[in-house]
Amino acid sequence: MVFVDIYERGHFFLGEIIKENDDDTTLVLQDGKERIIPNKLIYFKHYTKNKDKLYNLQSANFKDMDPMCDDPEFENIALKAQRYDDYATILKIYWTVEKQKEIVDKNETIEIPDVYDINFGVSRVYNIFDEYMCEKLLKYTNQQFEEALNCDHRKRNRRVESKFIGAGDYWENRAELGFKFGDEIVDEAVSIIREKLNLSEEKYVHAESSSFVSDPNSIRQILHIDFKTENTYYIFVALQDVTTENGPTILIPRTASDEIYKKYMNDEKLGETINKPKCIATTKKGDGYIFETNILHGGLENVTEKRRIMFGCKFYYKPKNNIQVPWCE
Repeated sequence: MVFVDIYERGHFFLGEIIKENDDDTTLVLQDGKERIIPNKLIYFKHYTKNKDKLYNLQSANFKDMDPMCDDPEFENIALKAQRYDDYATILKIYWTVEKQKEIVDKNETIEIPDVYDINFGVSRVYNIFDEYMCEKLLKYTNQQFEEALNCDHRKRNRRVESKFIGAGDYWENRAELGFKFGDEIVDEAVSIIREKLNLSEEKYVHAESSSFVSDPNSIRQILHIDFKTENTYYIFVALQDVTTENGPTILIPRTASDEIYKKYMNDEKLGETINKPKCIATTKKGDGYIFETNILHGGLENVTEKRRIMFGCKFYYKPKNNIQVPWCE
């Protein structure tokens, strides 16, 4: 079996060779459909039967081989190389997501406890925001998000570099919208969280605030950690009901350690590290959950027709020689 990277109209596509013809054309299978393409559109060939090896070959071949595709119209070689790297990275993401889904989804789903256990790594909190605050943050997030997307240097559904604080990448209908310090509405939300959870400024430093946006047809995230720092916690609050359909967070309890994360990365983000019971954080509007930033977690796909938004704050605990946190007290 031979996979091919097809370069056409400034973009890359994955195909599979069915037959190489005598007239400098090739019959390929692309996106489930057969088509005949000129050989000059073939950028790389990858001789393997396994897709799991394909993505490693793409990386290696790109470093070690000259492109097979001659494209005099594409003068910016660096940009072309970047597009190829992005394309191969995205394919790797899709493959990893599907493999993780096969492993994780077959395992037991367990409840998120109401009482925080530092070893478990996640617990629920209730009645953080009232209806008014949820609606206020929803409206503000949507306004800020649309402004960020409409900036000249940002385009929908593309991996683009964030040029300013206020928005992260919007890719595959999902984004993190980061807020500036001193933002009146956000500061009000942070103050409410501090009061409800007894997070005094003497002991707990507010590191950042964001809204996490998942639009219809957003894809599942690769399981990941946010920060390796110990005694650092995220508090997510639902601004509308978060269901199994509109993109809840999935968390793998008892994975918040450097040793586990190293093994996870060494296993190419698969294997026994994630082959264990999981939590799916469906959450009522105004409620939330606390988790350690180095626990493996990720957003699930949004299969509804509506946008889903969570508000999140990160805090770290100042007295690092003491792992006690207020929701344990």
